Amino acid sequence: MVRSGANTINGISFDISNKDEALNQARQQAIEKAKTLANAIAGESGVTLGQLQSINVYTSGGTTPMYDAKGGYNAMAASVPVSAGQLVLTVEANLVYEIK
Repeated sequence: MVRSGANTINGISFDISNKDEALNQARQQAIEKAKTLANAIAGESGVTLGQLQSINVYTSGGTTPMYDAKGGYNAMAASVPVSAGQLVLTVEANLVYEIK
């Protein structure tokens, strides 16, 4: 790249190639977890859940890169050090039920 004139790089970013599919799966898991938790709390409280009144699903604004803690002297030896890591997608679901 330097030969082509790119001698300043301000940073790199990574994303997920199938983000919609990953978000759909995360949303399904969040809703199932919320249902399970609501049923457990109802059972422990001695009440029964009625109809679902409302549902709100929140998705993070984007991916948050989580990098391994690498660096130091060994990183200096690499020509372009890029730490391996993972991208985290966050989805939260809030369910409101009628109580019987």
